[in-house]
Amino acid sequence: MKPMTIAQVSTVLGVKETTLNAWRFHGRQPLLQSYKIGGKVVYYESDVEAFIESSRKGKASPKVSSR
Repeated sequence: MKPMTIAQVSTVLGVKETTLNAWRFHGRQPLLQSYKIGGKVVYYESDVEAFIESSRKGKASPKVSSR
């Protein structure tokens, strides 16, 4: 399992880092699991790939609605 930084995941998903932080803080994307290691938030590459795959199948949305 390869850890990824918030910046890396942001680039892969095409969303801002602040969006990822909001998703994590508000629990908006439960399929995109994050972990805190040594005080830093990381995502595992396999989790990011699974999130991308699930969003392609319509199970998750890579964009947050503007409610």
